[in-house]
Amino acid sequence: MMILLTSIIKTPAIWLYLLALVIIISIIIWKKWYILSKENLFQQKLFWFSIGIPLLSFIYFGVFAWSGKAPVLSAHGYSRFYEISKFPLLILASSVPLASIVNNIHRTIQTESQINTSESKNAIDRYLAHEKNFIEKIKDIPSFNIIEANDSNGGIKTNIYDPNYKIAIKDKINISNPYHLYKKIYPEATMEVEAKYDHNEDFIKKTEDYLNIINENLERSEINNTLLARLSLSKLNEVSYYTALLLEHLCVENISLAIYKIRSGNKEMKTFTDNEYMFLEILEAAYHTSRKVFFLVKGIESSKFENITSYIYDSEPSFDIFKDAKLQNSIYSPSWLAYVTKELHVAKGGGNMAAEH
Repeated sequence: MMILLTSIIKTPAIWLYLLALVIIISIIIWKKWYILSKENLFQQKLFWFSIGIPLLSFIYFGVFAWSGKAPVLSAHGYSRFYEISKFPLLILASSVPLASIVNNIHRTIQTESQINTSESKNAIDRYLAHEKNFIEKIKDIPSFNIIEANDSNGGIKTNIYDPNYKIAIKDKINISNPYHLYKKIYPEATMEVEAKYDHNEDFIKKTEDYLNIINENLERSEINNTLLARLSLSKLNEVSYYTALLLEHLCVENISLAIYKIRSGNKEMKTFTDNEYMFLEILEAAYHTSRKVFFLVKGIESSKFENITSYIYDSEPSFDIFKDAKLQNSIYSPSWLAYVTKELHVAKGGGNMAAEH
């Protein structure tokens, strides 16, 4: 064994071969030719190296084995050829298992790619089907007619403060952008394989929170069924702001074409109408739309908000300060929040001066 090793060390041809092999392997690693793709096997560089290196090694070592010997086409010649070519043939034979290993790995990559492609297609189909089903159900939620927006001829009323403008862009309230609403409710629903279709619980919580705030500000007296703090500007502002926020939350575009200012004492607010009946109808649309979306998402009825339903159906409108509303601007924005104030502002002076009770 030691004699063999000593012989190898002293043989320059072995060193030359090993050096060439190291250089080839280094280039393969540097160029990343060892990476297999899903393309045809004959396009894989590693496959050709698995055949080419043993073949060239066979020829290289064969030259030394065959040097000085003439080919003899006889049984004895074949036997002699096999005898002197065992080592080169052994190296050549290594191409079979090497190529087979590369082929098996390549087949695995192709299979994985096919599975990924199939899963990706299924993920896209699943997403589109889920989105389509949701959109169709949303479109089944009826529009709410705002009767107070219509004149006697069925058209949109003219703004009494500014005859060049109507009071609203349309007389219906409905979910304007169901695709946006879908993404808000199912934020993790995508065309990716890892997509999740659990609804956003925070969306439901916000819906209920907004309705709770509105409900609290519409608390009524059990004795005469009137609003507590009957002329409260702050309560009206809360109801106005959270109604607008709820409609914005539900992807319902604004219909008003004017901002109205209501002042009481030294405080003022702004809202989307100067007509409490129209205000009530918009609140009704927001309330019922939110409950229908809640049922669509959760599959159960939402809580009933008694003060809201009582204000809408059981009594006469109670915010008398609507009579003090004045036009601030005739504008249009698709956002309801452009028409309301989150908190009461200190009035700058002038304008109506209704006392806040």
